[in-house]
Amino acid sequence: MYTEGLLPFLLVLSAYTANSVQVGVIKNVRLVPSGTIINTTYHTCLCILVTSSQNIQGFNYNSQNDTCALFTNYSSSFIYILQNDSDSTFYFRQLPPVISMNTNYSTIQTQLTTVLTNAAATTIKTTTTKLFNAGKFFYVNKPTTASSLPVISIFWPFDNSAKDLNNVYATNFSGITYSALGITGYGAALSLTYSATSYVMVSTPYVNLRNRSFTIDLWANPASGMSANDYPFVVICQTTSPNYRCLQALLRSGKPMLTLYYSDCESSRSVKSSTWIHLAFIYDYASNTMSLYVNGYLDTNCSSVSPFQGTPNTTLIIGGAKVLKMYYEGLIDQLSVVTRVKSASEILDTATLVVYYSFINQNLLDSGPNLINGTGINTTFTAGRVDDAIVFNGTASYIQINNLILLGTTGWPYSFAFWIYPYSTQNGTLIHMYMPTAATIQCIPILGFTSSGSLVAQSWNATQILTIHGPVISSNSWIHIAHTYSSNGSIRLYVNGSLVAISTATSPNSTLSPPVTVIVGHCGNTTLCSCSSGAVVPGQYRGLMDEFRIYSRACNASEVYALANP
Repeated sequence: MYTEGLLPFLLVLSAYTANSVQVGVIKNVRLVPSGTIINTTYHTCLCILVTSSQNIQGFNYNSQNDTCALFTNYSSSFIYILQNDSDSTFYFRQLPPVISMNTNYSTIQTQLTTVLTNAAATTIKTTTTKLFNAGKFFYVNKPTTASSLPVISIFWPFDNSAKDLNNVYATNFSGITYSALGITGYGAALSLTYSATSYVMVSTPYVNLRNRSFTIDLWANPASGMSANDYPFVVICQTTSPNYRCLQALLRSGKPMLTLYYSDCESSRSVKSSTWIHLAFIYDYASNTMSLYVNGYLDTNCSSVSPFQGTPNTTLIIGGAKVLKMYYEGLIDQLSVVTRVKSASEILDTATLVVYYSFINQNLLDSGPNLINGTGINTTFTAGRVDDAIVFNGTASYIQINNLILLGTTGWPYSFAFWIYPYSTQNGTLIHMYMPTAATIQCIPILGFTSSGSLVAQSWNATQILTIHGPVISSNSWIHIAHTYSSNGSIRLYVNGSLVAISTATSPNSTLSPPVTVIVGHCGNTTLCSCSSGAVVPGQYRGLMDEFRIYSRACNASEVYALANP
């Protein structure tokens, strides 16, 4: 895909792909953010976007089961570029399978880089290097196998609806309701009862997991009856033969378990009832292994497991599986089914990255998995440490983040990490937490400054505020700060990736109860600023902030160091 008027580039590309076929052209229009699928007998697709200034802005190579899929995995920034380049003409071409099994990978890279470099001398070098290093854009032709099939990705947010996010998969449901507050704090969660008539059935199109890798991950809040029953989250069960061929992701007697036919992979860890927990069930087709993750961390591995052999046209069931007399009771939220193996880091972020504000494009949109957007009060933006940064410089200038579910839960770990560029460090609140639903306001400043400019981190238990002191922070320079709280009650303070203060373990926090509101850059108002403040002198923080993150885990030293050295 490339703009008109680049005849030399077209000639070079044509020489390299003499057998390519032009399958479409769009002139002088904007490309809207929707997917386009072109199916032919050709095997590969080369897609290039060149702007009117002849800079290559997009490049995609796809080889999946004779299908060329364009713009199915676009990002918001990519859409923005396309929408604002309305003078372009887009050409669509497909390539035959010109790469053989004996083709040398480095030769392919050199040839393609040379061709594209002739078209856009400096721009493409960085682009192709990143693409090839990512290992995603050039593949040797091989027979279609499970690993080369197009990836299926389905996500159910369960925000007062049983439909998937893209409304692709038809659902039949019975006996379900929705909780008032899901794990994200702004949406709902699916609520099921222990009954044969409480379920969600998914079909047309069917979710085919036969001979494929897959990852099933979700948030669950099970009822107490799980300790004596099988609580299924997802079931695909072929019932046309005497021996059922079933895939089950479930809790068995309160323990996470993935079963394929008679191959069981069970955790030794028992799940707490009436408590949110993140679970991931993975089957790796390439290695014939099953893996279970609990709250973002690998819990159990099982090897030598044959792939699922159920027929492709089998219904997927969420919750009650009448045919197996297995029913789930409790809440399910943010359910994902994808036909690939999610990485350990991806699962960890899904389970524990609560909020991430990069401030790119000068907004408070959450770049993390939960899409918990912030509300800015009297804030502006400017150039930051990484990209853009938010500016706190008013009399009541702050970010408010509402209804955080895990933060404040007794014994649940957390971390805050961000960059600051303070104009002054005498007094001021960096992080303030409070529980808005209590009859009596309960709140505490978690991070802030003393009157002498020292950095202070704090937590709480049933009787007192726990405080640790860091160094005096210099003004008018970028400083990275991280504050972690462990489930044993200890807290740590890091400055520029180095540990500067640590407390001994104490009783876990128990003053606040979820949902909790976080205020960033200020204590909020007169009432909230009057809470017990410990060593922090509450008030307005004046300065910049960038790359703000909240985790529902205690980041370790190496993780903090990586955040401080991007």
